[in-house]
Amino acid sequence: MEKIQKDIDLLASPFREKVKAFLIDVKIQGINNVMPFETRRSHARQAELFAIGRTIQNTKKPVTWTLKSLHLE
Repeated sequence: MEKIQKDIDLLASPFREKVKAFLIDVKIQGINNVMPFETRRSHARQAELFAIGRTIQNTKKPVTWTLKSLHLE
């Protein structure tokens, strides 16, 4: 399984600044330990998740997983 990327510095600059501002805001409100779960996703990781999603159906909604997503490198 590909490693999950959690480094905020991997985000595109405009989005990175908004995430950092959000993290400051929640800390000021007394909410600690808030961090994005995943920041950037390699094509290999997306393919792994896509494969898992295609084999596991936990809802009756239509499957909408894709290998073409804006958050990919």
